[in-house]
Formats: sequence, C-alpha cells, structure tokens
Amino acid sequence: MTIIFCYPPTGDGGWSASRDDFSQYLTFDLMDRSRITAIATQGRFNSDEWVKEYNIQFSDNRWQWRTYS
Repeated sequence: MTIIFCYPPTGDGGWSASRDDFSQYLTFDLMDRSRITAIATQGRFNSDEWVKEYNIQFSDNRWQWRTYS
C-alpha cells in the first residue's frame, strides 16, 4: 500500500501545518492491522517547508496510543 498526499496532480503541492508548532499531526486509519515497512517525507516544491523530525504512534483501538521506537 502506498499513500501519497499530493495536490495538485503536478506534484508541486503537499500538506503542511497552518502554524509552526509541535502539536500538529496527521492520522491514518488503515482499517486493519498492517505492517508498515517505510515512511518517507519530502519538502514542498519551491518553498522552505519541510518536516525536520516526527514521532510515530500506533493504536489498535484509536484511544490508546503507543510510540514506535
């Protein structure tokens, strides 16, 4: 499974937080237990917007989250 967030379809867009703070997050519901083998991020084309670090958390029930390490 590959999830790509890119708008417009030309490839020069992307998601970014509306504010520069540490409480922004994305959530993905894969519906079933899944094995994730890679996560890749990239900056927005022609802009000074990119992720410098992030935490990965997972949950089986959407309420109790554990940090992957």
